[in-house]
Amino acid sequence: MDSAKLSVSVVIPAYNEEDTIGSCLDSIVNQVVAADEIIVVDNGSTDATADRVRVYLDRVIMLREPRRGVHYARSTGMDAASGNLIARIDADTVLPRCWVGQLRDRFADGTIGAVTGPVRYYDIRLPGLIARLDLLLRTWWSWACRQHLDWVFGSNMAIRADAWQAVRGTLCQDRHVHEDVDLGIHLFDAGFRVIFAPELVAGVSARRI
Repeated sequence: MDSAKLSVSVVIPAYNEEDTIGSCLDSIVNQVVAADEIIVVDNGSTDATADRVRVYLDRVIMLREPRRGVHYARSTGMDAASGNLIARIDADTVLPRCWVGQLRDRFADGTIGAVTGPVRYYDIRLPGLIARLDLLLRTWWSWACRQHLDWVFGSNMAIRADAWQAVRGTLCQDRHVHEDVDLGIHLFDAGFRVIFAPELVAGVSARRI
């Protein structure tokens, strides 16, 4: 399929992200190839997250999901997305300006159901070294699996809308299960091809590690 005909929705679950959501949204609205839709799902924030998002309401849709848990917020955003491709990142993700364009190019291959990429931790010592080690590990893993992965990285991933609809009803609701790992397993079990794209680098915070 011609990549120019693929529409891209970007979904961002957010809970108390007043310090990071602005940089995240700046990186999305300033893409060389614009996203067709940007959805922030406020997961019951008690800080100024919603106020930060309102600054971008000419470009961003803000939804609310009162049930606490990233899997609820993610699903609310992805269910509302209208794009052929649904990207999912975190509220502390910072995307290079070429990210949306590279994503669409990858999905020009109609055999691909989902894509995930490497990360660069921007708030640790020796970020370049850690990023190279992370890239090496994920590249080795992806080729060992012949680019049929059973995982996606929630800070940097995208899925076809029809693949999301196909697995949506089978996903686990246990908040103790990592929702991105769960999604990757269900995509694999459903026969969708998930690949690792080394060029789709995203900056993320290491605060959760």
